[in-house]
Amino acid sequence: MEDGFVYFLWQDLQSSDGSNELWRVRADQHAELVASPPESCEGGQFGALHVRPDGRLGYMQRCAGSSELLALASGSASAERVLDLSAMSADKLDLIYQVVWLPGRATPMVASSGYQCSGIGYIAGSDVPVGEAVQLDGKAWPLAASYSRRRGDCVDLGLAADPISYPGGYAFLAAPTAIGKSLNDRKDAMWNIYVHDAMDMVVRRGAGYRDPRGMVRADACSVLISAVHDQGPGLYLDRLLGQKPSRVVAGAFGLLAVAPDGRSAAAVVPRGGNGASDALAIVDIPEHPGSRQDSGECRGN
Repeated sequence: MEDGFVYFLWQDLQSSDGSNELWRVRADQHAELVASPPESCEGGQFGALHVRPDGRLGYMQRCAGSSELLALASGSASAERVLDLSAMSADKLDLIYQVVWLPGRATPMVASSGYQCSGIGYIAGSDVPVGEAVQLDGKAWPLAASYSRRRGDCVDLGLAADPISYPGGYAFLAAPTAIGKSLNDRKDAMWNIYVHDAMDMVVRRGAGYRDPRGMVRADACSVLISAVHDQGPGLYLDRLLGQKPSRVVAGAFGLLAVAPDGRSAAAVVPRGGNGASDALAIVDIPEHPGSRQDSGECRGN
């Protein structure tokens, strides 16, 4: 964030549920606790950590009988409720893995956490409406349909994930070829990057990714994605012009976040099981022609 900290969620060793602490850290400094659920929040859990358009940190807090999206300003001791989710069913709340606030919308877009049945859609009241089918590379399905299905009932759907704000609309990852594949086969689906623009058109801008673990904007017109591509696993910089992406660093990474100046990124390094904790890596993002365009438009739009 602008304050120079990397924020992350942590599960207390005494908890068997989801993340229940919010921490922050700077390079070469010890991490510090920022927030934990209040005593009045029975069974409190945090999730869906994100940065809001106003620069504040956003996250979801779930308690027994209530859920909400909160916003926390840097240096503030208390968070502000921005959206009450208490009327949403537990099944739908369980699916909310990412939250993205797009310009001009009163409610956010969310991405589900069911890897084999992942989807994206907008919150509307107590629901994530299915919406109309979207056609991607000759295959069509409602991108939010998985929110209205039983867990695992999605073989007739493609996959969609990682929505991010993009000039004139938003970008997202999707795997149309997952349609018709069994749950075990869907993990090997090919993922592409699509842009939904202000004219309500959806255009493919990047292709050929497998096993994506996260995608964020690197600057106004480029994205950084943790996935497997032609050079193997790593962090890839894609300018969304239909060209071959460049691998910034090799290795297996998880979720990631880019610094406000676009010159570095923090990425989770999975350590595997056996009680090992994941680590955070700081990676420099190289300059590239046409990067960091702030005019609000990108070549190819």
